[in-house]
Amino acid sequence: MRVSVCIVTFNQAAFIEECIRSVMMQETDHALQVVVSDDHSSDATPEVLAQLEAEYPETLKVIYRSRNMGPGPNFEATLAECTGEYVAFLEGDNFWTDPQKIARQVALLEANPDMAFCFHRARSLEDTTSEPEHLIPSEDFPAVSSLEILFGESNPVAFGSMLVRRHLMSEIGPWTRGLKLGDWPICIMLARHGSIGYIPAEMSRQRMHGGGVWTQLQPHTRVIYMMQMLARMAALLDGKNSELAEARLTSLRDWWTGEVTAGKVADLADLFDVLEGLNEPDFANNLHREIARRGIQDIRYLRAQADDQSAWFTQQMEARTQECGLLRQQLEDTRSWLTRQLDAKTEECDRLETKRARLAEELSALSTQSQELKRKNTDLLERIATLEARSVSHQFRRFIRRS
Repeated sequence: MRVSVCIVTFNQAAFIEECIRSVMMQETDHALQVVVSDDHSSDATPEVLAQLEAEYPETLKVIYRSRNMGPGPNFEATLAECTGEYVAFLEGDNFWTDPQKIARQVALLEANPDMAFCFHRARSLEDTTSEPEHLIPSEDFPAVSSLEILFGESNPVAFGSMLVRRHLMSEIGPWTRGLKLGDWPICIMLARHGSIGYIPAEMSRQRMHGGGVWTQLQPHTRVIYMMQMLARMAALLDGKNSELAEARLTSLRDWWTGEVTAGKVADLADLFDVLEGLNEPDFANNLHREIARRGIQDIRYLRAQADDQSAWFTQQMEARTQECGLLRQQLEDTRSWLTRQLDAKTEECDRLETKRARLAEELSALSTQSQELKRKNTDLLERIATLEARSVSHQFRRFIRRS
């Protein structure tokens, strides 16, 4: 039994030697065929490959492309050169870390004939990005699963962690051709034919760096490629699996069109250029129609909101008008009451002033009378005193006479 390792590379002179040597360190009883295809690199990748080819002439086969084919066509052509019963995949900037990787995966597939492929846990290797390293998959994964688990937020399978049955790769063209996402649809295609095996051991590193094809894409552009892939999967799958792909596509499409119609995409012209560049008019037209539908829906929603706001403002205005009328009436009633109270108090003050004036006159008259009585009292006292004096004098004379 032979195991083929399919490696594609382009301008990865800094990484390709580490990649190939991680394959050559595998400890397995199975014969290895390592097929490497350089997609017409412009750096020193071909020179590094030539040295390695000379070092491993019986195991390593290098294909030097005379022109750049692109990642998808290069991979498909390289896969055609693989002759093993099983095929493992590796990209030129990634590498394996466990010498027992191939042996463990072959044993798993041999023990489970109904298993279409298996994969293991990998760890990201952050070279030039600021993101922390992470595990792929990031959470616990079932030891045996089926196709439906592949329709999550992202592909849980690191491409360099896969080992597949080669005969199941014969229909790869319709599933991957023209897609930016190649590994995800491959997993879906394979899972149609059997279960998915998982080894929880961490046995490879997947490099994440700014020069990666996927890393350089804007988030909204990535979603276009994800929707393109899901639209194709929905058409190629059947039954429940097609429904799962369609549901995931609908979810992404709703988010994406919402972002576009809400004006959250700065490079909208570039985004539509990407869409047109897919050369899939049906897919592009469906997205255009969805944007128009979502735009009309948003306009209707905003119009309904405006009508609701207008009705609310009208109700509020009418309520405020009624409140103002009530307050105005209350103010008028209060003013009338205060006027009546002021008039009554004014009349009372006038009466009191008249009474005060009358009492003042009476007081003045009493004062005059008091002065007159005082004068009369003084005169009376003087007369009493005179009379008393006369009486004493008269009595004294009478005494003298008697004496």
